[in-house]
Amino acid sequence: MLNPFVLRIKLSENNLILNETMISSMEFTEMFINSIINKFNTRFNDFYSVNEFANRTKLIEMINLVKNDLDRFILVMYAFYIYDEVKLLTKQKFVYDCFHFNVIDAGEYLRFTYENIKTSFVPSADVTLALMTYFDKNYCKEKESIKFDNKNKDLDKLAKILLFRQNLKNINYVQNGRFLELTASNLKIKLGLYGTIEHPSWIIISVEGFNEKVLKMIKTNFNDKLNNLIDFMSYYKLKVKAREIYNQLTNKTGDLLKFTGKYKNNLIRGELTNENKLNIFVRNQTEEYKINSLKDLK
Repeated sequence: MLNPFVLRIKLSENNLILNETMISSMEFTEMFINSIINKFNTRFNDFYSVNEFANRTKLIEMINLVKNDLDRFILVMYAFYIYDEVKLLTKQKFVYDCFHFNVIDAGEYLRFTYENIKTSFVPSADVTLALMTYFDKNYCKEKESIKFDNKNKDLDKLAKILLFRQNLKNINYVQNGRFLELTASNLKIKLGLYGTIEHPSWIIISVEGFNEKVLKMIKTNFNDKLNNLIDFMSYYKLKVKAREIYNQLTNKTGDLLKFTGKYKNNLIRGELTNENKLNIFVRNQTEEYKINSLKDLK
């Protein structure tokens, strides 16, 4: 059985009665509801008096205040009901003056109490449970060829989480623990996961396929910017593919972004779109159709 949860209400006055009384959460709830009912009875009696218009405004204001007080009250009581035995430690004079006659002040005390209670509930992090709850079960599997210790296991799963929403369909990638290798045509980039759990960063470790000048450009523009790096590599792969097709054409016009030419008596039309898509169309004597490469020619 859990230990009883005891809440001591902060008092704004120093001259209150020192004798303390222990009351249950149900008794506290009953006092709170009764104070609201008594307040409403007073307002309804005034509502039908001569100053009906002014009292109507006061009634509306009170309804809004009571609604806010109830919201705070419910949040606090939810915290109480976590425990099997709940007791509320308060002052006799505080109970009498505040909860029997002053609903607004009671709500303010509850608001203050709840704001301080919130910092007492701190959930522990569980990466595996988060993966099992929000991601495909395959992301919780360990690679059989790798022996993980606890630290590397968490890093491996964190890397999978960070890669989950990346658009990697146009490039090849291999993720090994906290290391990631991206490949597009003859371009190969290796990255490592660094930083903290709160602020992880993908840092470029090495680049293969270009000279030092291009390597420096890639590191300068794409370090810790995985989204932009993936877009760049996807675009680069499509541009390499467009160049391969373009170089095999005869009577060609245009550039790699938009070109036409002939290949084996077929008219080829190609276009590299802003959405990182390469569209290749073939027109012969009878029809026009779309292909992925020149090998797909009918």
